[in-house]
Amino acid sequence: MPPEVIPLRASPVYETPPWGVLNQPKFLNLAVECETALPPMGLLDHLKALEAGLGRVESQRFGPRLIDLDILLYDQIIVNTDLLEIPHPRLSERAFVLITLAYLIPYFLHPFNDLSIRALLSRVDTSEIRQQTLPSGFDLLPSPASAPLPVDVAAGLLQQPSAAKKFFHLSPSN
Repeated sequence: MPPEVIPLRASPVYETPPWGVLNQPKFLNLAVECETALPPMGLLDHLKALEAGLGRVESQRFGPRLIDLDILLYDQIIVNTDLLEIPHPRLSERAFVLITLAYLIPYFLHPFNDLSIRALLSRVDTSEIRQQTLPSGFDLLPSPASAPLPVDVAAGLLQQPSAAKKFFHLSPSN
C-alpha cells in the first residue's frame, strides 16, 4: 500500500524562540511540502496519528511538546470548522511559520489577504530565528528500504533522538 502522504521537499530547520508560552526552550521548526489524496480532515487525522506514534502527549497549549504537525495550507482550499482551520489561523503573524514557507513557496498568495508568503514574512521580526545545519560529515538516513530523508528533516530529527528512533520504526503505511 502506498503512503498516504508523500513528502516532496522540506525547508531548512530553524531554531526559533517559543511562541505563546515564553518560559520554555526554543523550538525547531520546518515546513514540508507534501502530496496526498487525503481530504483536509483525513490529513488532520493522519497527522494526529503520526504525532501519537512519535510520543506526543497533550499538554499545556503553546507549551513544550515533542512534536507538533500542523496543516498550514492546502492548495487554495479554505476550511473553517471547530477542529480545523486552513489556512492556519495565525500563519500571517508567526515568523517561524513564514520563514519556513518562504523557503518553499515564497510567491504563494495567502487566500484571505492575497499577500505572498514573502510579503507576509517581510512584516514580522525574524531577528531571533537561526537556521540549523547538520554537523560536518554526519548523515542521518532512514532504513535502506525507504526513501532518503531531506537533509533538513534529518537535522531536525537529530535534535530529538527519541523522536528519530520512533520515526524510523513507523511502518511505511503510516
